[in-house]
Amino acid sequence: MTGTRETPVQPSHEPILWEIQGGWGARALWTLEKVVVLTQDVPTQPNMTKPLWAVLGPRTQVESFREDTRQASDHAELPKDGTHYDLPIALALLTSSGQLRPEQVAGAVFAGELALDGTLRPVKGAITIAEAARDNNYNTVYLPTENLAQASLVSGVMLYGVPDLTTLFLHLKGEKLLPIYQPPPTDDKPTTPVPSPLLDDIYGQAQAKRALTIAAAGHHNILFTGPPGTGKSMLAKTLPSLLPPLTPDEQLAVTKLHSLAGLSLDQSVQTRPFRAPHHTASRASLIGGGSVPQPGEVSLAHLGVLFLDELPEYPRTTLEVLR
Repeated sequence: MTGTRETPVQPSHEPILWEIQGGWGARALWTLEKVVVLTQDVPTQPNMTKPLWAVLGPRTQVESFREDTRQASDHAELPKDGTHYDLPIALALLTSSGQLRPEQVAGAVFAGELALDGTLRPVKGAITIAEAARDNNYNTVYLPTENLAQASLVSGVMLYGVPDLTTLFLHLKGEKLLPIYQPPPTDDKPTTPVPSPLLDDIYGQAQAKRALTIAAAGHHNILFTGPPGTGKSMLAKTLPSLLPPLTPDEQLAVTKLHSLAGLSLDQSVQTRPFRAPHHTASRASLIGGGSVPQPGEVSLAHLGVLFLDELPEYPRTTLEVLR
């Protein structure tokens, strides 16, 4: 979609960015992502006259604004990834068009993915965003509502849940204020079911149970050998239930990794992870990495259990990376 910017239309109840060939420019804007890193401002040029582009498709996460925003940013040479830049971009344009004043968005961190209708979708790495804000002396963070439970694990920040862009616009204008997020009591937090089966559910196998207990107590590796059908996999799946519950600091570390991988966006991880990659898994999926670095199975099993079933079937090169 291309178009030439026209004179901004001042809204009465909701923000309008600008009109593009009969359609609202906000709809084109909300498909654009990744302009600057989190701790940097999102600059815009109010006198931009060149057309803006939006490239749609599943691989557009690495697409940034075309020449205008790239030239306007002081950090255009840095790689950008993720959809959490949508909301800062929208607010930057609302500010540059005069619909918001700079002091109304100053001193806060904004992150969120914008849908075409203006609603905010949860993003990866909410805990990392909250920590980065706190470490850079920002004590106010605006996030999608679904991300608040995870971000509340970080102390020292004031969180606001944003359901959509219009609601945030009215909040920043002082017309309809959002409530500060208050974490629910510990007993009311959603919990992940305890992994099954438990060690008591297995009959016999006294020697194997003893080995599991020792491995859990000393954080040792353990190797089960035997013919198929003797219960090796079932015994291995009981190991997380033998480990102590996650401490608050451990919950923060595990949830952060799972959030960065996109596995958990709306709640914290409260039980020991159990990861069982297939023997055909690549080295990158096992130890992490890729063109856009992602946590691998080893990282996702942090403070939990990494179960390698059918160990001889794994390629030697894959096993060597575990060294």
